[in-house]
Formats: sequence, C-alpha cells, structure tokens
Amino acid sequence: MNTLYLSIASNVEWLEAVIAPLLEHDDFTRTLWYIFRQVRDAGGGSDIAAGIFRSDYMLHLPAPSSSEGTAGLKQVEMNTFSCAGACHAENVVNMHRHLAKVAHASKPIGKKSLPNLAEATENTDGIVRTLQAAHEAYDSPPTDRQTCILMVVQPWNFNVADERPIEYGLWAGEVPCYRCEWPDVLSSTRLLDNGMLLYTPTTTSGMEIEVSVVYYRAGYDETEYLTDLGRQTRLQLEMSKAIKCPDVLGHLAGIKRVQQALAEPDNVKRFLSQEQAKDVQSVFMSLQNLSTLATELEASGKALDEDTVRDQVLKPNLEGGGHNFYGTEILDHLHRVQRREWCKFTVMQRIEPPPLNGLLLLDGGVYQGPVVSELGVLGGVVWRRSANGDSEIIRNEMAGFSFKTKPKGVNQLNVAKMRAGRSPLPSQPSSSARDESRSWLPRAFDQPFALPTIPARYPAPEAFTPSLLDRPGESIPNDDGTSILEPDLSRDHSHVGLDAISHPHSSPDAVSVFVLVITRVFHREPKAAAAIISLFFHLPSGRKIKPSNELKLRCTEFDENGNVTLVNGEFRKSELIAKYSLLPRDLRKIDSSVLPHILVRPSAILINLLHLKCLIKHNRVLVFDVYGSTDSYAQSLFMYDLEGKLRTKQASTPAGAVGGNLPYEFRALEAVLISVTQGLESEFEGVREPVVRVLRELEEDIDRDKLRHLLIYSKKLGTFEQKARLVRDAIDDLLEADDDLAAMYLTEKAHDREREEDNHEEVELLLESYHKVADEIVQVSSNLTSAIRNTEEIVRAILDANRNSLMLLEIKFSIATLGISVGMFIAALYGMNLENFIEETNYGFGAVTVVSAVLSWVAWRFGLARLRKVQRLSMWGEGSSANKRERVGQGRGGRGSWRDVEGPRGQPVIAQRGLGQAVEGIKHADRMRAWKETHKTLHDMHKDPRAGPPVLYQRR
Repeated sequence: MNTLYLSIASNVEWLEAVIAPLLEHDDFTRTLWYIFRQVRDAGGGSDIAAGIFRSDYMLHLPAPSSSEGTAGLKQVEMNTFSCAGACHAENVVNMHRHLAKVAHASKPIGKKSLPNLAEATENTDGIVRTLQAAHEAYDSPPTDRQTCILMVVQPWNFNVADERPIEYGLWAGEVPCYRCEWPDVLSSTRLLDNGMLLYTPTTTSGMEIEVSVVYYRAGYDETEYLTDLGRQTRLQLEMSKAIKCPDVLGHLAGIKRVQQALAEPDNVKRFLSQEQAKDVQSVFMSLQNLSTLATELEASGKALDEDTVRDQVLKPNLEGGGHNFYGTEILDHLHRVQRREWCKFTVMQRIEPPPLNGLLLLDGGVYQGPVVSELGVLGGVVWRRSANGDSEIIRNEMAGFSFKTKPKGVNQLNVAKMRAGRSPLPSQPSSSARDESRSWLPRAFDQPFALPTIPARYPAPEAFTPSLLDRPGESIPNDDGTSILEPDLSRDHSHVGLDAISHPHSSPDAVSVFVLVITRVFHREPKAAAAIISLFFHLPSGRKIKPSNELKLRCTEFDENGNVTLVNGEFRKSELIAKYSLLPRDLRKIDSSVLPHILVRPSAILINLLHLKCLIKHNRVLVFDVYGSTDSYAQSLFMYDLEGKLRTKQASTPAGAVGGNLPYEFRALEAVLISVTQGLESEFEGVREPVVRVLRELEEDIDRDKLRHLLIYSKKLGTFEQKARLVRDAIDDLLEADDDLAAMYLTEKAHDREREEDNHEEVELLLESYHKVADEIVQVSSNLTSAIRNTEEIVRAILDANRNSLMLLEIKFSIATLGISVGMFIAALYGMNLENFIEETNYGFGAVTVVSAVLSWVAWRFGLARLRKVQRLSMWGEGSSANKRERVGQGRGGRGSWRDVEGPRGQPVIAQRGLGQAVEGIKHADRMRAWKETHKTLHDMHKDPRAGPPVLYQRR
C-alpha cells in the first residue's frame, strides 16, 4: 500500500484527472489543489516527501447467497494524513501486563497460568524511524543553524497521548522536535527567499531553528481553512524546502475519490505489478460515485431508496472521523444536499463482519454483547519525486499495527474520543501462528505479524472450577448444545482481546483506552477478572461495577490568555456551586435544560445556547460537555474561535460601540454569540434550499412526492424556527434587564468597580447586534413558513377547483342523460303496441321525433338553469332572484360572475392562471368574507349596509 500511494502522490497528471470532478463543488479539495498549484507555479516545495500511512481493514463475511466467496479482510479506508492511534497500543500493552501482575500478586502463580499478553509493539519506533529518515534526507546549504522537526498540532485536540511519545522518541534519537499549534504557525515561522523555513521556539530566547521536516498532526479539518490565515498557514509550509509528512499531493491521494478510482478496473495496474495489483484489489469493496450510482439506478427505472442504500456507506472527502452516513441515514442526508453536489460523495458497500460477542469496559460501565473489530496497518515511507512522475523510494517499511473493537451498531469509530476500544496485536508470534495467520492476508500484506484467533462467538460468563485452568484449547459448552474453541492463552498467537476504554479518572498522560485480555480468565476465574477491573477502577473488592451516576460535569477550561489549561476535566456540581457562587438550579439549566438561557450571577455568566454550555468568569472560561456525551463538530469549531478571541485583545466590536477593547468576558460572550448565530445560519441554509426547490417545483407540477417532501421540510423548518425564536428571546430577555447588563462587567467588579444600572452601553450594543442577526433569521424563517402555508392553501384551492370542475362535468353529463331519457320516454310510448291515431297519419313519426327532441332539449336547459342557480347561490349567498340577478349584473363591473371564477370552457380560473393570481384571488375572497360579516353586523344594528361589496376579481 505504501508503494501504491506514494506512486499516486507522484503522478500529478493521473491525480488531477481523478479529482477534477470535485473541484467545482468540493471546497476543501479545491482549496488543497489551489495550494498545490500555487506552490508548483512558484517553483516552491521539496522534491522529497514522507508519509505515515494507515490502512484499515475489517473481516468481511459474505452472505451465503453472495458470489463474493469466503471470508477475508476488506479495506475500510486508506489514511495518508495525520494518522492517529499508533501510540495507544503500546501503552495498552504495558497497562495489561502491569494489571495482570498486580491482580495475581496476592498468591504465587506460575508463569504459565498467567495470560500471555502481547509484547510491546513498535509503532512509535516505526514512526520515529520514518521521521528520522526524512530528517536525514533533508538537503540544505551548510549553515550554522540547528535543524529540527516541526510537529504541527491542533490547539483543541486533547489526544496528546498519541503525539507526545513520537516527540519524546525523536528527542531520544538526538533529533530535535518542537510542537507548534496551527494558529501560531505564521507568527512562529519565517520563510526565506531560498525556501528555508525557520522556526522560533518559545524556549530558545528568540533563536531561529531551520525546519527539516514538517510533520502534520493538524490541517485535515476543513474548518482550519475557512479563513485566509488558515489557507496561508498551509501555503507557507508547503512553499518551504522542508520535507512535508505528507505534502499536499500525499494529502489528496488519501481522499475517498482516489480510493473509489483505485477500485475501478486496471487503475491499480498503472502503479503496481500484475501480481501485486491482483492482491491489492482483492481487499477492495465495491465503491462508486454517488452521482454515477443515482444515474445508473434512474436508467434502470429504480431510485435511491431504503432498499438500495441499506447495505451502503456514504463517505465525503474528509478526515478526522464522524463524517460517514450509514444505511437509511444516507437518504436523510441527501435531502440536505443539492443534486449537483452529489459528486462529492463516494458510496461503498458495507463490510459485514462475522458475529462475535465480547466484553468491553466503557466509560459508562461494562458492555457485553456483539462487537466488531478493525485492524489498522501502519506504514512509513520516504521518497523522492522526479519531473516525469517517477519516484525513488528512500525508505519503505511497515511501522506497526493496531486492533480496535467497538460494540456492533456503533457506526462511527473514534478511539481518541473514548467511543471504542483499542488493543495491540502480538508483535512476536510463533512461527506456526505466523504461517497460520497469513492465510487471512493477501500476499501484498504478507508481513511478520499474526491476526488474533477469532472464535465463532463468546458464551455468557458462568461459574467454573479452577481446575480447568490447566486445560487450554478445549471446547466450552453453550446453552444451546453447541460449543466453541476456547483459545489457548499460553501461545503468543492466541491473543483474543476484550477491548475497552479507560475510566475518565485515569491519568491524562496514560492512554485513555483499556483492553482486558481475559476471555479465558473471565470464564475460568471470574474473581480474578473482577479483581483486575476493580484495580483499574480503584473499587473495593466485591463492589458491583455500574455506570457512573455521580453529579458531575465535564468541561474544558481556558485561562486569561486563551490557553487551554484543562481538557475534559471533571467537576462535581457541589464544587462548581461553591467555587463560582452559583445556585443548584443554575447548573440544572446547564446540565439538563434544553431551553436557551443567559444567566448573570455576581461573579460569572452562565450560557446555555444550542450546542454551547459555558461559564464565563473575568479571567476564565469553562466550556461544558455533559457527562457521557460526545463532542460535536460545532463545539470543536467554537473552541478554535474562542481561543482566537481570547488571545486577541482587540476584538471586533459592533458598529457604534464605544471603545475597541472589549473585556475578557465580552470577548468570550462574543465568541459564543458568533458560534450560535453562525450555527443557526448554517442550519437554516440547509433547510431553506430544499424548501425553495420544492416550492419552485410545485409551481410547475403538483404530485404526491413533492407534497410529502414539503410536509417533511415544513416540520423541520418549524422546529428550526422554534429554536431560533428561543435564542432570540433569550437575548431579548437579557436586554430588558438593566441590572443584569450592568452586572455583566465582571472584570470591573473583580477590581472593585461597580457600574450604575443604566451604564451598560458596550454590552448592550454587543447583544443588540447579535439579537438583530437572530431576529433576522427568525423573520426569514417565518416568511418561509408563511410561503409554505400559502403554497399549501393554494394547492388545496387548486385541487378543490379541479375536483369541483370534475363534479360539475359529471353533473352536466347527468343533466344531458336526463334530457335524453325524457325524449326516449316519449319514443317508448309511441313504440308501444297500442292503437292510436298517430300511426295512421303520414306525419306521425316525424312529429314524435320532433316532440321527443324538443322535450329532451327543454329538460337539459332546465337542468342547466337550475345548476347555474345553485352555483350562484353557493357563491353569493341567500337572496331573491331579482337581487341575485342584480348582483350578477353589478358583478360584471365589480365582483364578477361565475364565468370569472369558472373561466372559459368550464375550467377553473385558478387552474388556468398562475399561483400569484390564485393568491390574489384568495386574498379577495378573504376580504369578501370580512365585508359580509361587517355588512351583516351593520344591517342588524342600524338596518343600513352603508357600503357595497368589495371587488372579487377585475376583468382584464
């Protein structure tokens, strides 16, 4: 895989042809490609590149009716940029070994009785060796400057346990490595005219160090490129002569569009030999562009529905996890995306792993049930590009692997956010195990490691006798009479991990993942297994493990300089109440209330607006995350913006504000309001576009599907409008409270300076500006809601008019049939076998025919006259015939007649004229009803109608 992807990153022509369809609609891909073109046109960058890659696999078990063959590994995705998780496995191994020793320290147990845990893996060493090779390959003119590796990291990313070991490993190898946060790159680095990149560490008293390698652990999130500063940051790093790990081409090589292109026939053969290409293609699942799939389905008379997407995964060209959509989630997401943007997405057939039960220790307690696992194979590579697209490999090696497990049904897998387990695979398997395990892998991945022995399923834990501990590899009976092979834990290759996540109380320097290798220990010796868990949780023996139900809140803390001092720290509510002079009901509004609130307390401001729950002090900001919840994408973006606001003393004040320097608490408040209003605007745009599209389509054609979509969007818009209205009202309530506005000046109160209740111009202007934004959003959404309701009324009017037209036509046919029946009755009398004088005359037949026709015509005309009378009665109400005729006569100059409503040829005017005229007609009808009520009231009171009827419709 290393060779394949470095070859792709070196073939600019092929890569450009693959991503070209994305450049029009995919902003993120277009930004990266624009940066590459700028670097290429300026002659910048380096011809040497490096990469830390990770290829993820899952075991796929095809359905019995499928023609895919037997079970085997299938590739989930290929990660080429900022690959995480490599260092966790080593910490987990050390944790396992330590806990296993402690658990058995109370009694002498032979070495063979202990589970033979995996030896420490070499993931960190493999990555360090790759970066050292890139550092040595850096070619620069001889200078007196020291060279270093620059690790670019995210300021809000708490996954430092996966970054620090690499930094320490480089320093241990005599290679200086410095961390630089993404927002600080431009201020901490300088690009010389010769392409040399200089970095000024904060610990070197202004001394500049030449950067040899830029190792990206940031820059994969599209939010990092929303501003010019973010794009300029990546451009400056790419322009330098430093070796990038990876550069922008290596970054683009890892997007899902490239993975989809490689799954097409013969594309892999461009870069690998025939045999290698065959092995690589054997791990690919079916991948297809969403637009292409939709077109093919439409051509075959099908559509994207629950049946076609049930076994599919929708993937955008983004990294970082949490962006995929599974099964029927795809349909919900496509309703929010315009059809022309479907080309940004790749549809992959879902991997179906075999059924397997496991035991996971999660942050909420112990989970037992079905699990799925994922194998990540790490690789390190350094290569040199040539002008003709060829590449010279300087170093290429397998850097290690990891093995992650999660409960089945949890689609998104993000170990760094404590939502899945992680375990290493054994790094030194026996020769027999190595030979046995290679049958699972294609030859292209034939590396010296073994896959775990996977039993068919785990039985439920039950009591057993300790004497069975000395009988490894035996069968365990199940309740249904079947049995599974108990893995032999005395052999290195029998590592069967029960992945779990560490308790949140664990040390922040330790990996936050806990894998219990106790499959056999749990079945054979439950007390020993419970002892291990109790040690990890610091629980007394015999205490039952259960989800945490303590009154706690988890939060991230920013100091007065905007630096993150605490990540996901836990506080008891009682501690927060005492420390910040709060009331218990205040934290209830933060912890459990879904209604927006902005509460002002003597020394703090509490905010609960949409996705943000914050406590603002004069020199601190706490951003809450409810215990056990996940961090949202919007909250991560807010962290980035908040940090920038707090670090910038000169904040952007509203127009008309007095002074330009906002206090600390107002800068934090502004960051919250910006995030909330931007979130509302973004959500509204996602609802507005499909609503406008459906309304536009309804003007051309009314069908059931469009009406169903309009109903769905109407409900979503109603929910959004209510949410936006609550946010606006929360700000409005605060603006109405002068004492709260004056109390929001926390910095002045901290310096014993009190304000008058009416002296709060700065904060009032700040709140007014964002209140106006929220109010505009509410008004626009209300207008859109009104448009939906008007459209629904118009559609109902059109449908009613069409239904009435059909009923009218049916009545006319009935009248015509009645007239013909009258004539037929006369003819029937004439045709009876009775003697009469008519038969004796020569004109009898003609006379009967004429009389029958005349009577039929009279009956038909009489029926039509009565029909018109009924129609006029339904339009104009009760009254005498003279009055009705007078109203009709007046109507031709004012209110109109039935022909004005019915139109020529009996067709409804509403159906003939456009929706705009139909709306005007409805408005005129409303005025008519209002006039009728007023007319009746005046007539009853004064016997004086005073005014004539309003105009219903003017002839043109």
